Amino acid sequence: LATQYLFTACLAMLFLFLASTIIFVVFLYNRRQFRYWNLLKIPQGENQKFLIGDVSSLALRQKSVADFFTDIYERTKKNHKIFGIYFTYRPILIVNDHEIAKAILMKDFHCFENRGILDDEEIDLLTGNLFCLSDDKWKNLRQKVTPLFSSSKLKQMMPIIMDCTKTLSDFVDKNYRKVDFDTRELTARFTMTLISSIAFGIDNDSINQPENAFNQMSLKVS
Repeated sequence: LATQYLFTACLAMLFLFLASTIIFVVFLYNRRQFRYWNLLKIPQGENQKFLIGDVSSLALRQKSVADFFTDIYERTKKNHKIFGIYFTYRPILIVNDHEIAKAILMKDFHCFENRGILDDEEIDLLTGNLFCLSDDKWKNLRQKVTPLFSSSKLKQMMPIIMDCTKTLSDFVDKNYRKVDFDTRELTARFTMTLISSIAFGIDNDSINQPENAFNQMSLKVS
């Protein structure tokens, strides 16, 4: 009986030792992960939550993604040009200064091509765009698209954009008193008018003609 008690006590001590070791290792790992921005001398938030970092309000669905980042921007823009947060254990850099943002998106784009957005064209074909793609796929698509948005091409697009904008303005002025607008639908029709006019060179008016073929196809895609 004494041997059995001793064996049980040893098992209990071993279990406590292993549990304590695991907790200690997890604690050290958690602390190390949340020191990433500090080690780079970049200001970061305080009191990161275990496992979820700074995104507890997102995890608990207290804020939308847009509201979450807007709140961080409003709190940090006066004192910090850049600010670090943690999306679980993943460090994310918040850029508040337009000059730094310009450098990231233009001059130093080769260092910041990835956007941290999940892209899987087999599951969702629409993720195959510059905002979502990463690494070589992003670089290859950017090389193809960049010539389309040179200064001269943008200048040629402006008259078309202004015409489409005037069509939208005239439609709203004419109908706002007698029609209840679905803003999302109207904006989508305006966008489709721009795309068909600029990308395809077709004089299309999805704003005044909701049954337009371009507009109907875009609804099927979405």
